[in-house]
Amino acid sequence: MSINRRGSTVRFACDDCGEEADTEGMGFSAALETIKADGWSVRPDGEGGYTHKCPDCGEPSGGDRLAAQRALFGR
Repeated sequence: MSINRRGSTVRFACDDCGEEADTEGMGFSAALETIKADGWSVRPDGEGGYTHKCPDCGEPSGGDRLAAQRALFGR
């Protein structure tokens, strides 16, 4: 599980390497905004949940997402 709750604090952990984001004292919405601003990727996993990846494990920044999707589907 990549979301850990400790009291009112929510901690996100990378699904690949396990690194936890620094969101001490933040609720869910603030923590989510913070990790996205810090370069984390949050994507649907296709099973009703989400995958969370730190900047080191996530998508390269500046990538063309449309081109990546076209490549995935052979277009």
